[in-house]
Amino acid sequence: MADPIRILLVDDQRLMREGLRILLELEPDLKVVGEAKDGQKALAAYADLEPDVVLMDVRMPALDGVEATLRLRERWPEARVIILTTFDDDEYVFEGLRAGAMGYLLKGMSGSELAEAVRTVAAGGALIEPSVTRKLLAEFAQLAPPARAPQPGLSEPLSDREQEVLRLLTQGLNNREIAARLSLSEGTIEKHVSSILQKMGVSDRTQAAVRARELAAAGKIQAGFLPDELPRIPGWQLTAKLEPARETSGDFYDVISLPSGHLGIVIADVADKGAGAALYMTSIRTLIRTFAAEYVTQPELALGTANDRIVSDTHTDMFVTVFYAILDPATGTLTYCNAGHNPPYLLDAQSGNVTHALSRTGPPLGISKEMTWGQATIQLAPGDALVLYTDGLTEAQNVRDEFFGAERLQKVAQANLSARAQDIQAALLAEVHQFVADAPQFDDLTLMVVVRGPTEGTNA
Repeated sequence: MADPIRILLVDDQRLMREGLRILLELEPDLKVVGEAKDGQKALAAYADLEPDVVLMDVRMPALDGVEATLRLRERWPEARVIILTTFDDDEYVFEGLRAGAMGYLLKGMSGSELAEAVRTVAAGGALIEPSVTRKLLAEFAQLAPPARAPQPGLSEPLSDREQEVLRLLTQGLNNREIAARLSLSEGTIEKHVSSILQKMGVSDRTQAAVRARELAAAGKIQAGFLPDELPRIPGWQLTAKLEPARETSGDFYDVISLPSGHLGIVIADVADKGAGAALYMTSIRTLIRTFAAEYVTQPELALGTANDRIVSDTHTDMFVTVFYAILDPATGTLTYCNAGHNPPYLLDAQSGNVTHALSRTGPPLGISKEMTWGQATIQLAPGDALVLYTDGLTEAQNVRDEFFGAERLQKVAQANLSARAQDIQAALLAEVHQFVADAPQFDDLTLMVVVRGPTEGTNA
């Protein structure tokens, strides 16, 4: 049997890399040997791994996919790169191919199409998405395209001051008026406005204002789908908090009242950010609620059926990791399905330790219909606590690019195990904020805590 085709995945979205890995490794002749979250790390990974094919995203921090492809080909002429992106803009198409990419594909393609493209490029061929091919033919009919204008880097979170400036800019104030309002110089405001435009990927303040209003509207829609308050269940404490990295978030949580007094608990993370992810989230939430009512004791069927609807009804490269559990408050039995999500931790009141990591029982939702999910069951005794979170918590970074990590999460939760759910949550968030300090928040952060103990109120 021939050796498998060795693949390096390059994408700044961890969940996107995981989804691609799952799809590719369904094929026996394909093997993902490494991952990188930006172009600079891709160069180092290529030197170490020497993969057969590189799947390269376009928009990434530090070094974008086009420049990374150019440097790869300059240093290793034999490198075979496929640009895999959501963008079919002319500027990216031509610059990507000029840089030496042997393929240009859109992320909406199926898993089988992606696998075949990898095989084609690994064999020395080239493959371009049909819609992109049409662009090439039209452009060549009009001679060569103009040179690509410089593009702003990947959007970054706005600083607190930049958010203040954007808010006033959206109200129609000019630089002099904003400077007076904030007691700053006009030159400082000009710098803030320039930074805002670059981070938002727009060319002028009018576009920035329009986009800010769109994001704010999407944020209000999304916020309307989060619980106003969590239910009060005798003998239980529940608390939840979502801290978005931007005006809108791809994270969400939910608590669903089910027959026989059971409770559905959901925490999820869409593999994207911004308005698109927020609107995708609202659709996922509705589907999960619909099928939770139909499969009241089978979380794996609720998520599996929701997945089939997602794949059939949407045409996007987004997907979502979901942890969905059904709690029987009377017995403390928790039956769950973990669809590619970070493992919640069960803390045992007797030992004071983490006794279970509720690991994955299936892949994320939205990737393919050709997937199955399983369920598992645990028992919460009096005093036990369950901590659920999104990767925005464990992957929160400080100014030294260090991650907060699961170990710190567990340590803080264990130290506060005898406290109320609300206090466990507060201690964890305080520790994260202290760890991150002045570093920008790059990802949404959601935290839920469930404690089997006297009911003292809930927080949402």
